[in-house]
Amino acid sequence: MKKEIITLRGHHLYGLYVYKREQDAKEYNKNILNILRGKKDYPPHFQYGYTEEEKANMRNLFERILKNKDISIKINDSLDDICTNCQRKRESCIGDKEGIDKMTIDLVELDNGKTYSQEEILKKLNNQIASYPILQFNLIR
Repeated sequence: MKKEIITLRGHHLYGLYVYKREQDAKEYNKNILNILRGKKDYPPHFQYGYTEEEKANMRNLFERILKNKDISIKINDSLDDICTNCQRKRESCIGDKEGIDKMTIDLVELDNGKTYSQEEILKKLNNQIASYPILQFNLIR
């Protein structure tokens, strides 16, 4: 059986990290999370002008990654599997004009174009992003 490979651009790794942290928090204390987040249904990363369909596609992709240890993730700095379902592909989405993808890839200590296991990605995200408290602001608001 062929192993599934999902392509993610650098800054979408941060979205995966935030989504995983929110799912973990829901398991620990759903009531407190709902109070702190004002009972919103989506992680904060999803609040930036996405349609309901785009939010659902992003959530489904993140859930597939989190639930399937056999998935591999290819890192890139351009359009990825999340962008594929986005109806608003803009010029700013093509390529890494602002350097956000490269910054995230470097921060997480990954290599652009390389494929990693689900376990490797989640471990690196947890180790690297968790060590930068400034990046934690988005988890609860």
